[in-house]
Amino acid sequence: MESILSSTHIGWVLLMYYISSPVLVIIGLIALYQIILAKRTLRVTSQRESACLAAQQCEKMAHEIVPINDNLIKQLVEQKIPYYQGPVDFNNANLKSNKVALVFISQCDKDLNKIITILKILNSLDAFSLYFMKGVADEEIAFTSVGSTFCSIVKIFSPFIALLNQDQHAYLNIQALYNIWSQRIEKMKLQDQLSSIRESIDKIVDEGPTPIGV
Repeated sequence: MESILSSTHIGWVLLMYYISSPVLVIIGLIALYQIILAKRTLRVTSQRESACLAAQQCEKMAHEIVPINDNLIKQLVEQKIPYYQGPVDFNNANLKSNKVALVFISQCDKDLNKIITILKILNSLDAFSLYFMKGVADEEIAFTSVGSTFCSIVKIFSPFIALLNQDQHAYLNIQALYNIWSQRIEKMKLQDQLSSIRESIDKIVDEGPTPIGV
């Protein structure tokens, strides 16, 4: 009787083994699918949040930073103070040789309110840049909306960034985002010029006289 029971038990064990193997495989596949689905959902959610944050920062740029900047530029124009439009160089060591930048700094330095406003703009721009340089917000979305505006404002106040950049740590987020976006803008300009040149070349008729006998 014991041998019969043992055989029966072994049979049940083998049967359960063969049945459970495909079941385990199916369970494993379901679990794997759920993991993949969760990752996709997380990725989509992350992308959506990144896009939303980019949109929020663009609104902040348009409704907070730009009006303050425009008002300051208006004051400079009214007071006949030429705002800086020279090459952008954040290196403090090179500031001494940039006479145009030094003149702009000295003119603004005469008015404490202007200095306070400039620092407010730069602090806001650095906070704006932080979202994109840390990858929290989608910088490509923001670039299409405010890329040119951002670079224009940074260009104007770049002498002050250089002035404060004695330890090479002033407004690093602004510097990093400006370098990315300004190069992208330059590339786009060159691509447009290249397209225009190609169109002009295609319009040129380059046909010489047909040789005699041909």
